[in-house]
Amino acid sequence: MAAETTCCPGAGWVHVADLGHAGGIDCVLVRCSACKRSWLHLWTPHASGERYAALADAAALELAATPAGPDRKRKLLELLDL
Repeated sequence: MAAETTCCPGAGWVHVADLGHAGGIDCVLVRCSACKRSWLHLWTPHASGERYAALADAAALELAATPAGPDRKRKLLELLDL
């Protein structure tokens, strides 16, 4: 999954769901307030800064619907290619 910076410069992020940690990376599902595109907000104390990675709507819906636990972590690891 390639990390990008933004889709709509100046637009804010709408928090959708905390997805937990995968591979030492904190993952939060967010949505652009302007175009409603789904993104993963990625952060880790092992690297400087934070990243945003675009996410397909189907993947965003699936992650949001998957309860916290091993299945969600597995899906996150697959998305992050870890």
